[in-house]
Amino acid sequence: MWGKSFSGKENIFKLWIPLVHILISLVYEGLTFKDYPPYFGQMTPVRDIGISLTAERMMLFILCKIAGAILIFAVWRFIYHIGKERDYASLIILLIAACISILHYPNVYLVEMDNVFVYYMTKSYYPYYWHSIYIQLIYGACLMLFRHAIMVIFVQLSLFLSALLYLFRKLREHGHKKLAYAILLFAFIPENLYYCDVPYRNNYYGILFFWFLLTVCFTIVLDKKQLSKGQIVLFLLFGALLTVIRGEAILNVPLILILCYYLSAQKDAGKKKRIAETLKLSAIYVTCCILLLFPQKAGEYKYFGKDYQIINHTNIVQSILLDPNANLSYAGANEDILAISDALPMDYLLNMGMYGFYVANYENSGRITQSLLPIEKQSAFLSAANRLERNNIPVVFSTRLSWFIRSNGGPVYSRNKSNLIKPLGKYKESCDIYDIELDYGKTNISESFGTDILTNSALIAKISKALMDNQYLVLCGNLGIVWILRILSFIVLIVLELQLLSKHRMTQDYLFHAVSLIILAQWAAIFAAAPEMRFSYYYTAFYLSVFWDIILSAHLISLSHKPITDS
Repeated sequence: MWGKSFSGKENIFKLWIPLVHILISLVYEGLTFKDYPPYFGQMTPVRDIGISLTAERMMLFILCKIAGAILIFAVWRFIYHIGKERDYASLIILLIAACISILHYPNVYLVEMDNVFVYYMTKSYYPYYWHSIYIQLIYGACLMLFRHAIMVIFVQLSLFLSALLYLFRKLREHGHKKLAYAILLFAFIPENLYYCDVPYRNNYYGILFFWFLLTVCFTIVLDKKQLSKGQIVLFLLFGALLTVIRGEAILNVPLILILCYYLSAQKDAGKKKRIAETLKLSAIYVTCCILLLFPQKAGEYKYFGKDYQIINHTNIVQSILLDPNANLSYAGANEDILAISDALPMDYLLNMGMYGFYVANYENSGRITQSLLPIEKQSAFLSAANRLERNNIPVVFSTRLSWFIRSNGGPVYSRNKSNLIKPLGKYKESCDIYDIELDYGKTNISESFGTDILTNSALIAKISKALMDNQYLVLCGNLGIVWILRILSFIVLIVLELQLLSKHRMTQDYLFHAVSLIILAQWAAIFAAAPEMRFSYYYTAFYLSVFWDIILSAHLISLSHKPITDS
């Protein structure tokens, strides 16, 4: 009965209701909008790029609205699907996501303090270039769906749980009824409460990548669905977002270019036409990447120059300079140390690492993220740091190995005393300034419509605190389960990929091989480039590994039982 009420109303749900939703959203925002500028004022432009702050804000506003419109259309298509197909499982998923979002709100924002800054800057359309505007596009899209901070959490949870449900159904549809229940393994992963609904940029990137892989693996390869021109463009735009959203995401470029080649084969054309089609799709993808990259890179250059690259080197340089076995006698070492100290006082670097950079910035500019250094000094620091690291590979490897083990829940391993904070200068004052701005951001979150009903509930507050304390994760960490699961997911992926290679189907399964190599490369990229020890850095690589382990296992089982159509 419920499904029949939706028949014949596809145009209403897929076009007119979304358009009305978008209109209402714009009107509501216009009537209720409050401008919340950065608490300590806008950053100082260091370089003139000919773009005013007003233009920057307008650019962010337009991008957020485009992303929001796409999300609204997708949501109403999903609602139509639930109604027409009587998809009760998907409805239950949405209800679970809503309940968990309410129980976690607003403490979930505080797990990663960056979330607070991203939210309040996005709410008033001030670009937050330090951690990229791409996560702001996602926040802005969620706020267009409904202008409340809880929507950012709800959308993230819904995407994650829906991806698992979709994978479960696809595995059963392709004859893997028992393996489909491997999805339940996700329920026992200790980090779930921090990964599935903490709206951190790494987490959102990973969950969006889930959907990218599901579309590639099932919709395009195994189900061989013919995508329309519009769907292909949207999919390539989605791929472009996944390419620019994180530093390590640049590794997705080969995968998407290979995908362009695969999509060109769907037209069953000759060799020359296929090459031309591949080049056309690749050009669309590259153009999308450039369009998305421009506002971020322009803002970085205008306000920071190479500050972000500098901070990514500070802890490694600190480790080298503090290590008694470091090689500081190579040709040009003294000049390199002078170039480093010219950009960042040596006592700050040695005693505080990256926090020394923050304190020095605060003393110089009043902001912890803006050094105001000339581009020449920034370039000299980076060149010197790179040479220092190249001449001290054993120390660099040892430090990164220590970070890798601790970031993945392993035992303490360290060979030097780097990254121990010994406050100097205006360290405390800079921390106080950070806390003041953090409180300002919290106020923005708590001012969302109806938030007082949630935050003033003693029961919800008690449950929320218990969930965010996450004693299950603490217990699993103490027992070494977190470390074992992380390494196991990585090893299993290598074994499965080697097994697929042994089938001698390189030309048929090139997309599967490409995905495996991209995920493994992301582990390597984070190991090689992470600026510090941090648990969240490896979340995406770990979850993607578990996700792909299940899909790859299903593919190998299919190959062992019967020949499948060439991919």
